[in-house]
Amino acid sequence: MIPDRPSPEDPAHLPEDLIPDRDPYHWYFEASARYGMTVEDLDSVCRYEGEEHPQMFTHVSCNWQNDELNVVYYISRGQSEPEMLYEHAFIWVINDKQINNGRIWPMINHNAIGLADQDVTLDAEGATINISYDCKDYTCQYINHVLLARGDTPHVRSDGRPLFGSTDFDMDAYKNAERFFFNATFRLPDGSLHTNTLYLFNDFPAKIHKVLAPAFGY
Repeated sequence: MIPDRPSPEDPAHLPEDLIPDRDPYHWYFEASARYGMTVEDLDSVCRYEGEEHPQMFTHVSCNWQNDELNVVYYISRGQSEPEMLYEHAFIWVINDKQINNGRIWPMINHNAIGLADQDVTLDAEGATINISYDCKDYTCQYINHVLLARGDTPHVRSDGRPLFGSTDFDMDAYKNAERFFFNATFRLPDGSLHTNTLYLFNDFPAKIHKVLAPAFGY
């Protein structure tokens, strides 16, 4: 049974709504002065290209408007078994409200388009961010951040907050992350489970840390 819980706020952007790239020279310095990250670190995130992947398309974009910085890391999987197809956005929002509430976590907008023709629901604790760190001799330490999320259809939304009110996902988790995964587990009509798993490229968490940490006072 899904526990009673408050509803998360919707992320600001749908996965398919890529923010158009803007000339950064008009706002990099303004954002840097407002929130403390260096222009170089901001540029490293906003112009991030990552690596090529045979099945996934990745695009990072930034938007600066009304003293609010949005970073969208978009992933789509378009070449695979049909049921594995998805569109996904990690969305980091930096503004006074987010900072005052300590919301350092990415918002989530995940559309499991491969399940669009099925009557599915998100499992009770089915939206998670999983971070591995301090990996030695094939063993790692893990953080399991269970998201407060809505998902009565294959479309999952979360404002990033932890389902149970507390989490080990702190600012250092970005800096120390060796792998950074998102999982969405859906319950199918026959009772079986289907999980979509995706990840940030390994060098990105440390890059976004350099943007988030000064803004949130770390």
